[in-house]
Amino acid sequence: MNDRGIIYNIWWDNNDIPDFIEEINFSIYCARKTNYPIKVLIDEESNIDIDSIKIEKENFIFYSLDDDEKKYNHWIRKLNMIELSPFEESLFLDTDAFILDANKCHHDVNQYPQRQNFNHTIDYVFSKLESYGIAIAFDGHVMGQREYRGFEIDNRKEVDICDDYFNLVVKYLGEKYCPSLLNWGVVFFNKSAESKDIFRLSKDILMKENCTEQFAMTIAVEILKSKIFILENKIWNQREHEGRFSKFGAKILHNPHWFKLFKDHESNNE
Repeated sequence: MNDRGIIYNIWWDNNDIPDFIEEINFSIYCARKTNYPIKVLIDEESNIDIDSIKIEKENFIFYSLDDDEKKYNHWIRKLNMIELSPFEESLFLDTDAFILDANKCHHDVNQYPQRQNFNHTIDYVFSKLESYGIAIAFDGHVMGQREYRGFEIDNRKEVDICDDYFNLVVKYLGEKYCPSLLNWGVVFFNKSAESKDIFRLSKDILMKENCTEQFAMTIAVEILKSKIFILENKIWNQREHEGRFSKFGAKILHNPHWFKLFKDHESNNE
């Protein structure tokens, strides 16, 4: 087993989200610059054309859901990853998350970060896993005001999550305040017993409530009083739509806006 690596987990129909294939290919392109091995976990029932994904075939890992798991929304797949990853320490990335070069921007697009104001790379976060097991950022995009929740496999809708989340917090924690949501787009984790406990309880909560993986893990961490490493979201999970904040040290961008900038730049220079 390799010690460290980067993983993706994809299941969408490739017509379900515009530009999905180009988006993951750009994310993989950025991730390759770290020199870490990359694996793509993929639902074997997905009809995504894997030939269109720019990674060697041996780097796909196919998995299936059991009959019980198929009853729940897509996010349950993320909570299975700790068992599926071939790495002892993994960095999971959503397909719209892009790792920046350690010292410079990948492309000369003005809106992209032009300077990095400190020299940490993802090695820095990996090094924290020995003490923490999981490294994750708070949701810094919409600050937990809304989320996508899938009540059925093929029925996703955008809803205001405040009432749903509050009700789950009261049910599981007996509290009248809501812990800040953890964002599941950029997550470092190892296979320690503590990490497995968090994933296991998160999955149990998701299956009972059919909620998002973000709800489930945030509540699980609170129940277990887990020691996790909180990433600075402006640096390691930068969700800004524009570049003004990202110019000051962002290491991982998490927003399809950045992919669109790259795509527009490439089109304009053909």
